Amino acid sequence: MKHVGQRPGVSSATEKHGRSFLLLLVGLVLLCPVQAGAVEPAIFLPAQEKAPHKFILGTGQPRGICPDLLQAMQKLEPALRFEGMDRELSLSLIDQGLRNGSVGAACGLLEQPARHAYARRVETPLYVARQMVAVRSNDDAMPASLAELRKLAGKQPVITVRGSAQGAFLQGHGFRIDESTGDYQANLRKLLAQRSRFFYGGEFALRRAIQAAGLQGQIKLLPKVIHEEAIFFWTSRKLSAAQHERIERALSRLQASGELARIVRSYQDQP
Repeated sequence: MKHVGQRPGVSSATEKHGRSFLLLLVGLVLLCPVQAGAVEPAIFLPAQEKAPHKFILGTGQPRGICPDLLQAMQKLEPALRFEGMDRELSLSLIDQGLRNGSVGAACGLLEQPARHAYARRVETPLYVARQMVAVRSNDDAMPASLAELRKLAGKQPVITVRGSAQGAFLQGHGFRIDESTGDYQANLRKLLAQRSRFFYGGEFALRRAIQAAGLQGQIKLLPKVIHEEAIFFWTSRKLSAAQHERIERALSRLQASGELARIVRSYQDQP
């Protein structure tokens, strides 16, 4: 007996399979908007090695200017998620990661023309870094400029942290440098051992290193600022434009509200 509405030669089982396939297609179509609004993957942002005011590790949750800043950014832009701050990488490895996309973003790097080929600079500066000089306490040298520092250093190399932007800056201005180690404490010991007359670096990193080593009576940080330069947030060109724009918006809002300056000041004012 034929059923009403059944096409000749088509079984009821075949029709059931057809209806199941149509339902599956409808389900996939309905899921498309969900997929379009899917959660963005976390952005890998490692800690910069030997940057104690930017990243403070080994005390549980990462602290410092950058971790606090990233938390504030995530509150303003919930689609932003950062990971990797518990892992330290050298500046050269961070740049390599920005180039190949394994590092999604970097917090607190100086302007560098070559970096623009593989990374985008967020326009809001984080703060201004002041580069200064540390000497032995019994040294009466008081260089107030690069020219004076070069003259007083003579043929001796100036100590810098290995792989640092400060070392590259000095080399670009014709200085001989000693960057044999990235350890601040080891560099302070070299200064005391008279391996060089000057240790050149960022103000806050030098200040923290001297205090952490308990060398305030043997090493002093000279008051003259030799060079100032803005510090920026960077994203890999392989990171999505949408994520870069979220970072831009968040940092702009933090600057406008004064929260960015408050975060920076809270670590710069610490001993």
